[in-house]
Amino acid sequence: PWAQPLMEIRAYFGEQVALYFAWLGYYGYSLTTPTIVLTAAGIYEFVTGQSADDEGWWKPVQVSLAFFLVAWSALYKDGWDVEQQWCATKWGMLDFEEEEADRPQFVGDADEPRRLSPITNQNETYYPAEKRARTQFFNSIIVALLALLILVIFALIFELEYKLLDVLPASLAGYVLPLLIAILIQWFSRLYNPIAYYLNESENYQTQTNYDNNLVLKVFAFEIMNNYSSLALTAFFKGWYWGCISGDDNCLSDLKRLTGVIFGVRFALALWGIVGGGCVSRSYKAFLKLVLPEADTNEDNDGENPMHDDVEEGDRLKALEHPAFVDEAELEEYEGLFDDYAEIARPRRPVVRRRLPVIGMRRLRERWAWVVASSMLSSAQVLQMGLVS
Repeated sequence: PWAQPLMEIRAYFGEQVALYFAWLGYYGYSLTTPTIVLTAAGIYEFVTGQSADDEGWWKPVQVSLAFFLVAWSALYKDGWDVEQQWCATKWGMLDFEEEEADRPQFVGDADEPRRLSPITNQNETYYPAEKRARTQFFNSIIVALLALLILVIFALIFELEYKLLDVLPASLAGYVLPLLIAILIQWFSRLYNPIAYYLNESENYQTQTNYDNNLVLKVFAFEIMNNYSSLALTAFFKGWYWGCISGDDNCLSDLKRLTGVIFGVRFALALWGIVGGGCVSRSYKAFLKLVLPEADTNEDNDGENPMHDDVEEGDRLKALEHPAFVDEAELEEYEGLFDDYAEIARPRRPVVRRRLPVIGMRRLRERWAWVVASSMLSSAQVLQMGLVS
């Protein structure tokens, strides 16, 4: 991660993509510190025979590790601020927002679509700020109600968990509902993303930066409830209101089980997207070649240049009939880096992006917020366990 050809990436793909790889490299390099510390703590636990459930020494170490993660995330954020400023200065992208052009999707007010700008004294597309603020207010209520609905649904699932104990063994019932929660988290994210885009588009932002910032805010507000409410309910309220399935006092085993199932489902889906999806696609193409040989393209040239002298005349004519740019036009549309950032920071969804590293800088605010939220939740859970015990 510390030796990436960022200048070459910038020259070919642009600043936006180059900044993404700069951040990805910095993030990977920064993870070495917590990896070493937490691995050492795990080895010590294994060697000494200590357990996270034991009383005494290991509890203070857990709290120390939680605070270490919070401190590391703060240092990580400050370090990236320096790194991104270096990239922006070297690439000439400082203060880009001051010269940013209007979004193509930005439309003027129906009553006064154009007006004379008091700053530039030029006619510009105009949309009243009070109309946008009114739309933002109603959209915020919608997002808050959806987040509250998620909380209610997960609470009902916890209620259902104890009904299952009457018909299923406790060992099985303890995994059925966490699996349902893990699946619902992914499903709710997919359902909400189109809603977030629609709400954000209805606010009619003038610049891409403002559009991106408010889209992140809407997605973050929902996703923090979607991804963490079940864990927070288990850590702080399940033992007090419903009681722990595992029978302990602080629901630590229930929390471990739920976290493990959520991680397993996400990992399985990510693995399927990387490996399974590609295998299915290649198998489908191979099947088409087998049953429809005439549908084959110049992929059979094995990388040879169809215009080379030693290529058959028929292959050359075939390449002219089906040039390379046709294959490129038939590729799946790449809709930007939002999905790439989101895969690391939170579950999915792309949005069209075309310009400049500002989007990356804004998206890193979301990454920082998720790191802090995760670390604070971890430390709060550890503190709560210590207080209960």
